[in-house]
Amino acid sequence: MNSFSNYIWGPGSSAGAGTPQARATSTGAQKRPIQQAGMGRLNERVAVITGGTRGIGYAITRAYALEGARVVLCSRHPESVSRAVSNLRSEGLQASGIPADGGSRLGLRDLMAHALQEFGRLDIWFNNAALSAPYGPSWLVDEETFE
Repeated sequence: MNSFSNYIWGPGSSAGAGTPQARATSTGAQKRPIQQAGMGRLNERVAVITGGTRGIGYAITRAYALEGARVVLCSRHPESVSRAVSNLRSEGLQASGIPADGGSRLGLRDLMAHALQEFGRLDIWFNNAALSAPYGPSWLVDEETFE
């Protein structure tokens, strides 16, 4: 079983006292079904994930793709981009990517242009690489602060 087969608190997990599932039971509320991975919650959406070629970035990219998103990823390392895109496509998932530095405005502009060229739209942007602050939407950060 892969780590995406159930979301947190899904079947087979033990719901602790603080989980929504346990709270619903203790309050007498009716349990709602837990949604399984691969149910298409992101169908036809286009998601860009910076640093989406390995580690948690790849896990996020794959999870989005398994939910139906067309994913666009980047890394500063061209071979990492090629490997990640190839792995995702081998699973029948829609993926594209370019070598780009997620910590530079130019890299992000190139990534956005690539996403729009490949899939014609942009719905989700997940900054996984290069920045630890400032927090908030990237497009609201002035260039001096960003650099």
